[in-house]
This record gives sequence, structure tokens and C-alpha cells, in this order.
Amino acid sequence: MPVFDGLFSKSCAVAQHEKSKTGFRSVPCFFFALSRYVPDMELEARMKMKFASAIALTGALLISGQADSADLPARPYYKAAPIAYLPWNKCYIGVTAGYTPGTGGSDSDPRIRATSPGLDTSILLGNVPTRLASDPDGAVVGGTIGCNRQYDRVVVGGEADLMYSSLRDTVAVTQGPGVTTTTFDRKLDAIGTVRARLGYAIDNTLLYVTGGLAYGHVQSTAQIFSVPGASALAGSENAWKAGWTAGGGVEHIFMPNWSVKAEYLYYDLGNSDVNLLPVGGPPETGVISYKNTGHIIRAGLNYHFAAY
Repeated sequence: MPVFDGLFSKSCAVAQHEKSKTGFRSVPCFFFALSRYVPDMELEARMKMKFASAIALTGALLISGQADSADLPARPYYKAAPIAYLPWNKCYIGVTAGYTPGTGGSDSDPRIRATSPGLDTSILLGNVPTRLASDPDGAVVGGTIGCNRQYDRVVVGGEADLMYSSLRDTVAVTQGPGVTTTTFDRKLDAIGTVRARLGYAIDNTLLYVTGGLAYGHVQSTAQIFSVPGASALAGSENAWKAGWTAGGGVEHIFMPNWSVKAEYLYYDLGNSDVNLLPVGGPPETGVISYKNTGHIIRAGLNYHFAAY
């Protein structure tokens, strides 16, 4: 061993030096070197054992740390909540157009009632009818403004509109032995609504019901005469009426900020009473009464914008 050979040579030299100083016979160089080398071997062995122990301890700590971390619960993973898609959460303006069909029922037909004995006699003789068959219809066109608020799939809102109407009907009846003609003309030249809306949204499609206030401008004239051009009784009405409306519809957003809709409304503006007064004839009086009710079937185009 190189280390032992060097140590043996060095030990022999040390042994010869001690012999020359003391004059005593020294132990052989081999045993002197062995006595020097054994302690060094023991020290080296102890250092190796300490090093091995340190490595073992470090490994145990690492294994223990991994085991402890495996026992710990996993760190929670938080995912950002998706932004809700609320396409109806806006205000809008638009245009609308449609049709007002006839009521198709006799409950809204004008009815003539006598308020004097003279007209009552004419009715009994068959010269004047008690009911006039009337079925007005026409078109409507106008503008709309409103706002919606969307809560998940539920949409609530309000809407107002005003439309020009061509709804009109004219009735002329000639009958009886007195060859008496009764004419009646009525029209609704404007109608508007202020309504609440409640709907259910399926992405870009909205199904809704609606209802609220309805108002309109009503005009009507009536005449009863036996000689053409010479009125015996006449009356007219020109007034704004208020009532209610209800209906429903479907609306669809077909591109950003633009939607189309189809809607049905029933309206009731109350009753009208046209007083018939004598005009250059016998003192006869009466009243023509009718209901201002009808249907509106219309389509609309709306532009939506963020207002809040």
C-alpha cells in the first residue's frame, strides 16, 4: 500500500533518530510504523462511519418529507366564474308595422237606442235598425322604445309605442216603409301602448307576455235621414280613449344589437256613445253606442344599446 510504505519509511527514520538521542535500542521499524498507522486507520474509519450516518439521515429526512407532503390535502383549484351571457340586458328603439283585423263578433257592433218617442216609433216601424253590422280593419305603423333587464333566463322590461292606424269602417242601411237611411262611419287613426314585459330567454330568442295601458284617438259620425242630403238626426265623436291591452310575442337577436319580433295584442279602449240630435227635422233623439276593441298583429325591428 503506498500510504503504508511511506509511513513505514518515515517511521524507521524517526526510530533511528530516537536511538541516536537516547542510546537505547529501539523497537523494529515495522512495529513502530504499525503503532503510528493504526490510530490513523481508526480515525479514518470513524470519519467514514460519520459520513455514512449523515448520508443515511439525510435520505431518511427526504423520504419522510415526501411522505408528509403526500398526506397533505391537495391545494384547492379556483376557476374564474364565467361571465354571464345577457344579450337582453339593454334598452332599444325600433319600428313596427302590422295589421288590425276585424273583430269578427257582434259584441262590438254599433247599437242604436232611442231617447225620444219619435225615434222609438221609427224603430218600431222598421225605418231605423237597432244594430249596425260593422267590422273595421286596417294597417298600423309606428315606433317603439323600451328597456329590458335580464336575470339569468328571466327578462323583465317595459315598452312604449305609438302607431298611426288606418282602421276604419263605414256602414249604410236603408230600410222600412219610410225608406230611411242610416249611415255610420268610425275610425281609429292613432293607437299607442305603455306595457310591461315578462319573458323567458333561450340564448338569443325571447318568448314573452305583455300587458298594460292602451290609448287611441277615435272618430265617428252618424246620420239618419229619409230624404237624401237632408239629415233628420246627426251626431259625432272626436276623442282620445284609454283602456288596456294584453298579448305576447317572440323576439330574436339575429346580429349584434339588432332583433326582429312578431307580436299579438288585444286592446280595449272602452265604449263610445254618439248622441244623435235633430237637424232640421222632428224632435227625435237617440244614441249610438259601440265598443272600441280589436286585435293587432305586427312585426318589429329593434336596435339595442347599453343604457346602464
